[in-house]
Amino acid sequence: MIVTNNAVAIKRCLSIILSFSLFIAIFMIATGPRPVLIQKSTLSGVDTLGSKESNLARTIDTRILERARALTSESVQSHALAMVAETQERGEEKLLALNKQMSVLMSERAQEMSRRADEAWADVDAAKQRLISLRKLIGGLKRQAEIKRVEAGERETVAKKLFEQAKELGVEAKALQREKFITEYGAADGPPAVSPQALKLLRGEAFRIAELMRKDAAALRSARAARRSAA
Repeated sequence: MIVTNNAVAIKRCLSIILSFSLFIAIFMIATGPRPVLIQKSTLSGVDTLGSKESNLARTIDTRILERARALTSESVQSHALAMVAETQERGEEKLLALNKQMSVLMSERAQEMSRRADEAWADVDAAKQRLISLRKLIGGLKRQAEIKRVEAGERETVAKKLFEQAKELGVEAKALQREKFITEYGAADGPPAVSPQALKLLRGEAFRIAELMRKDAAALRSARAARRSAA
């Protein structure tokens, strides 16, 4: 863009200088000296100068014109060179200013990119820290789930044992009841009419066995639920 502007400016300057030089040359030719003519002598009646004097006058005019052209050409060239030099200096000044402006812009852009890079690295470090924290949390949850799973298995085992104990207690209670009936009444199927004390004893024993079985069933359900949540 700068080179194109300089070329256009040089062309305009040259055209102006050439036009001005042509005007000066025409003016000098129009106002320059003319061939010297010697009129007739009133005393001797001699004619005008001969051919030698006329040739001399034309030679003088030609030399003057050539000198004027040479001076005009030298003036035009010097003026053109001066304008070209001035244009180049202005172009160099503009180029230096543009380079300075570009340097400032590039420096600002580099600082902005460096700041954004620092912010990006800070975000990456923060994301790494969050990932580490999340991994630790997941590890802790896994350990807790494993502990709960083990506890659920132990509870299930305890519930099974309690259930087996309840069954054994039920069998023992039935055996004791049978023995009691046999001891008190002499028969395994009991008396035809049960006494209030025996009925109260049977109810109490039945309630106790039912409460144990209810507790065992609740423990078994909680153990199964804990195992499903851990899985």
